[in-house]
Amino acid sequence: MTLSHRLTRLFLWVSVIGGGFLLGAKVFDTVVLAGAWNHAVPDSLRYLPYGKDFPIDTGSFFIPVSALLLISNFGATISGWRTPWRYRVYLVVPALGIFAALVFTVVVFWPMNASLWYFAHHPERVPNLSAADVVALGRQWVWLDWGRIAVAAVSLLASLRAFGLPFPEKSAPRDPLWVKLALGVFVALAVAFVIYFVSNI
Repeated sequence: MTLSHRLTRLFLWVSVIGGGFLLGAKVFDTVVLAGAWNHAVPDSLRYLPYGKDFPIDTGSFFIPVSALLLISNFGATISGWRTPWRYRVYLVVPALGIFAALVFTVVVFWPMNASLWYFAHHPERVPNLSAADVVALGRQWVWLDWGRIAVAAVSLLASLRAFGLPFPEKSAPRDPLWVKLALGVFVALAVAFVIYFVSNI
């Protein structure tokens, strides 16, 4: 067993276990927690996480698990990069999935969360947001969150598939320059995003 094989299997173990935890927690978050604060908006927003009626920070779970998945999915992709594409694709999909989900969270969900929280606790800071707007925003939040769940499910299935397949013994031919450049750009963007994400927690 080569070093790349061992590393890829190790990262896949973490990806499968962490991905399972994340997917289950995300379903619970959407069905139970969002179901509570979204059942009678705007009054039910008092149950929105981070308020005085919900003192537990859900980010204490989602942030470290997401970070672990980001590292393990990228680790599996990098350590298994020289495998043929028929196998490599199952490594690339989870890396793309967790990265896309995190970017979508920052770009779309963070502003939505802020609007909902301010409306519930400091409505003077969002004077242009009506009760009808908040009702629509709550519904949109839930539908978009099911999209994140779908991404997490596809990523987990891809990791499971990679884990269940025999690790290819033969290395793939060297990638063309444009593939190497695309990989480099993607890794650079991921590093930049992680720095931004950590600095804004």
